[in-house]
Amino acid sequence: MSFSYPLGFLILIFIPVLIILYILKNKFTEQTVSSTYIWKLSEKFLKRRRPISRIYGILSLILQCLLVAVIALAVAHPQINLPNQARDYCFIIDSSGSMLMKNGEKTRYDLAKEEINSIINSSQLGSTYTLISCEDTATVIYENITNKESASAQLNSLTITSLDSKCVDAIPLAQNYYDENRSLQVYVASDKGYQTSNINLIDVSSDSQNFSFSDVVYNVSLRRLTLNGNISSYNASGTVEVSLIVDDEQLATTSVNTILNEKANFSFNDINISEDYQNITLVINNTDDLEADNTYIVYNLVQERVNKTLIVSYNPLYLESLLSAFGTLDITVIEPTDYSPQDYFGYGLYIFDGYNPNELPVDGSVWLINIDDGVMSDYGFSLQDSLDYGNVGVLVDVNERSNTLLNSLKANLTGDTFYVTSYQKYSLYNNFTTVLSCEGNPILFVGNTNSGNREVVFAFDIHNSNLPLSMDFIILVNNLVNYSFPTILENTSYEAGDSLVVNVLAGCSSIEVITPSGLNTYLDTSGAISEYLLSEAGTYNINVTIDGAVTNFKVFASYPASESQVVEDLEVESLSLTGEQEAHYGDGIYQSLVYLFIALGIIFIADWMVYCYEQYKLR
Repeated sequence: MSFSYPLGFLILIFIPVLIILYILKNKFTEQTVSSTYIWKLSEKFLKRRRPISRIYGILSLILQCLLVAVIALAVAHPQINLPNQARDYCFIIDSSGSMLMKNGEKTRYDLAKEEINSIINSSQLGSTYTLISCEDTATVIYENITNKESASAQLNSLTITSLDSKCVDAIPLAQNYYDENRSLQVYVASDKGYQTSNINLIDVSSDSQNFSFSDVVYNVSLRRLTLNGNISSYNASGTVEVSLIVDDEQLATTSVNTILNEKANFSFNDINISEDYQNITLVINNTDDLEADNTYIVYNLVQERVNKTLIVSYNPLYLESLLSAFGTLDITVIEPTDYSPQDYFGYGLYIFDGYNPNELPVDGSVWLINIDDGVMSDYGFSLQDSLDYGNVGVLVDVNERSNTLLNSLKANLTGDTFYVTSYQKYSLYNNFTTVLSCEGNPILFVGNTNSGNREVVFAFDIHNSNLPLSMDFIILVNNLVNYSFPTILENTSYEAGDSLVVNVLAGCSSIEVITPSGLNTYLDTSGAISEYLLSEAGTYNINVTIDGAVTNFKVFASYPASESQVVEDLEVESLSLTGEQEAHYGDGIYQSLVYLFIALGIIFIADWMVYCYEQYKLR
């Protein structure tokens, strides 16, 4: 036995004090009080000749000393150690979207929490608890805490905020705890049916039934809508009714005959809709156990793009011909001597070929080609050297780094070999993305000017290279044109778990994202694009502020197909910990002093009730 607060035994000092008071009490008149009234009253029921009467005078002293001893013991908080009874637990809870599927009135997530709470409550005092939640990343909620109430409270407060998540991401964290303590009991609560080794599986899967949308494609042309998609069924079959709603008006319905654990096609053809429609909504009217994936929304993305282009060059023939071939640009060509910012503005793209303007425009994207002198204060880079190789070409390397922006600029390139005979060596001090490099020096890069405009920089004269002879160059220029004339959003339909890409236009001061649950986040606007992980299913509001004016966009993230539980898409994964399980457990603790306090309280209450009854004749 051990004591949590041994200083509580200082209360025993009152025992000799009571003895001293008992010795001196004859100097005072004895008076019945509540704590001795029961014994005083009992004299009525005792015979006149009783041996106990000889020690009757010290009974009160004995009881009071015992009471002081019990109180001292209670304050000292005695604990009984139970050898090898405490356990160390690590719980991994699946917080993916499928855990919201209902089993009766409760979700699988609720059932998982109940199972974990049952283990916590039945464990011996002295055990420790660690909780890992599998969200978009595995997150440690708490580790090695001993308080059962706190462990359960934090578990119960968890909500599912990321729909597409895997428990396998939590295994490295659990392995670290397991390496430190091979006696660790690891539990995974999930509905995925994992195969486990050295891990206890809490399986909360059920015979839930679910229908969901998948593979939806649509086309709107001349106010006519054509839409195709699939209904995926999970543990369900039968006829499903699908409604097509445009701007809150139901325009059509169709019946789909589904097959157990397969996909069934449906379509809507030649539906007349308004040219300026706001949204197209699909709804599964049947009731199932996961309502969140019974709706699919497409928002109309209407945005204006200023395709006016100004080319400032002494030799614009080739560049003008190439850009004109795209057929989407309104091109104006002037010589550098005619250019002034006051006279030429309102263009979506300004191209300066071999000419450095002292002042860059602030109302559109900028291309700078072979800049070799002049003021460069707003460019984001500076000139270091001019390198000339004569007729000998130097190999150009296509940057292979994988990121969203670079992938869009390299889209559809076939991999032709490029050479240049001369180029400018620039020092970059803004955050640029290099597309082409030569001898480790960037010769084609994109980014922002100091004023926030999108900027494309060619560090060479395109006539001094073989790039114009390559089909890849036409594709590359087309990608650069799309980069220079961005819409704020490229798409409005995503799947939860995808990244939303927002193009940051000139003059953009803020981008606010409001999730379906109401959380708001402000994105970084310092680069050319900004990304945001769509972790929830539903409609997101995107508020973009450009030059003080706020424009609202809506995007819809559908439920992840993997979490709607289409059987043919599921693969049973294996979860395991490396190392042999050991059984070196800690000591448990037994403490039930609360019952002692309850007993003492009952004694005192009974004593006072009897005293008041006899003293005041309460009947």
